[in-house]
Amino acid sequence: MIHPAPAPSSPRALKVALLVPLSGANAGIGRAILDAAQMALFDVADADFELAPRDTAAPEGADAAARAA
Repeated sequence: MIHPAPAPSSPRALKVALLVPLSGANAGIGRAILDAAQMALFDVADADFELAPRDTAAPEGADAAARAA
C-alpha cells in the first residue's frame, strides 16, 4: 500500500522543476514528458502544487536549466 506524502506544513505552493528538452532535436520527447507529467498531476495534485518546466536546450543547456530551477 502506498501512503501519500504528508502535506507541507506551510500553506505556500509546492513548486517542482521539471528539466526536459523543449527545444532542439529532442523537443518532441520533452513535450511528451511534460504533457504526461501535467496529466498525472491533474489526477493527483492539488491547487498548491506547481510544475515549473525548464528547457534543457539540448545537452549543453541542462546545467543552466538546473541552476535556473
